[in-house]
Amino acid sequence: MFNPARQYCDWPANYACPGGGGGGGGGPAPAPPPVAPPASPSPVPAPPPSPTPPGPPSPSPPPAPPAPPPPSEPAPAPANALLPSNGKNLVVGYYQTWTSPWASTGANLDLSRTPSHVNVVILSFAKPDCAYAKGSLLLGGTGLDFSSDGAVVRAAVRSLKTTNPGTRVLLAVGGATYTNFARLNMQCVVDLVADLGLDGADIDYEPASPACQRLGGGGVRCATDAESVDVVAKFRAAMPKGRYILSTASWHVGCYGAGAWTSAQPTFSQYFGVNLAMARSAAGQSLDLINIMAYDAGGPQSPANSPTGFSWRESFLSTRAAWPSAAVALGVEVPPEAWGGFVSDEADVRARADFAMANGGAGLMVWSLQKPGTPSPRAVASIACAKFGTCSTAAWPFPGS
Repeated sequence: MFNPARQYCDWPANYACPGGGGGGGGGPAPAPPPVAPPASPSPVPAPPPSPTPPGPPSPSPPPAPPAPPPPSEPAPAPANALLPSNGKNLVVGYYQTWTSPWASTGANLDLSRTPSHVNVVILSFAKPDCAYAKGSLLLGGTGLDFSSDGAVVRAAVRSLKTTNPGTRVLLAVGGATYTNFARLNMQCVVDLVADLGLDGADIDYEPASPACQRLGGGGVRCATDAESVDVVAKFRAAMPKGRYILSTASWHVGCYGAGAWTSAQPTFSQYFGVNLAMARSAAGQSLDLINIMAYDAGGPQSPANSPTGFSWRESFLSTRAAWPSAAVALGVEVPPEAWGGFVSDEADVRARADFAMANGGAGLMVWSLQKPGTPSPRAVASIACAKFGTCSTAAWPFPGS
C-alpha cells in the first residue's frame, strides 16, 4: 500500500503505486551496518574462593576467566531424503501456469523438458479454496491456469520425472491473488497432487493484511498468526512427513523480529515477522523446504529516493535460524522486481549462491522460470548449477531467455 507519510509502498501486492513507483524526496541513504548474528553467551565467571583457614594467608592472583569458545561454523544444510540430493544443491523454479503454452501431448509441453539442474519445479498457483472432482483432470475450478488439458499436464509431469528421476514437482497453493485460506479445501489439494502425479505442495501464504506489529519488549504479533499455524497444521495432517514434500514461500522480512533480527530493516513493513508463528509451531518445524522471497523489498540503495535498507543476507540468516531443520533456498527474482527498484545482476546471483551454500543453505529459488528479464531465468539457473556442479546440457525450453 502506498504510504504518503514515507512516500513509498509498504507492500505492492495487487496495487500499483501512484507517481514514481513509490519513491520520495531525499538522497540515497548509506547502507546500514550489517546486523550481527546472535552473540555467543559470555563465559560464567569462576565462583569466589572458599574462605581460608585462620593464619596469615598467602595471597594469590584470582584465576583467569576461561577463554571464550571459538566461533561456531554454520550448521550444514540438513539432509532430507525426499528432496533431490538429500536437500542440497537445489535450484527451485516456480512455473507460471498462466504463461504455459498449449500442447496436445505431455511430451510437447515445455514443462516436460525442464532441465535436470532445475530439480524442484513448483506449479503456481492453485486456490486454497479450490474445487476439483477427483479423477476428472478438469482444472477449471482449481486456480491453475494451464492452456492444456489436465491430462496433458499429468503426462508432462510423468515425462519430466521419467527423463529426470531426481526432479521433484510441487503444487503451489495461494500466492498474492489466491488468499482465501480461511476456506482451505485440503481434499481438493490432496486430490490434485495425486491426480497430477506430484510430490507434495508449497504453501504460499500471502495474506493481504497481516497487520504485524512489533511489541515493546521485543517480538512480533500478527493478526494472521493463528490462521498461519492452522494452515500448516492442516497441510501436514493431510500430507504426512516422509510421504510428501511440504514447502513454504517465506516473506523477505517474514522471520524478522526475533533474536539478532529484532530491528532488522525494513521495520515498517506489515509483513515484518509474519512467518514467525508458523515457524515456531510443531507443524511449521516439520516443513521440508523454505523458499525465501528475498526480493521486492528494496535494498541499501533502493528505491533510489528512499532506500529501505533491506539485506538478503540478513533475510537468509533470520530464516535459517527460524527453520534450522529445513532445507532453505534463497530466492532471486528475474529483474525487474515488482517493487523496490533493486536490480539483480549476474554478480548478485553468484553472491547469493555462494552465501547460501556457505551458511547452511540448500540452494537458490528462482521467480520465475518464464519471466523475461536480464539476467534471464536460464542465466540465473545456469549460474546456480555451475556453483553446485549440477548443470545439464539440455536446451532451455521456456520463453524469456
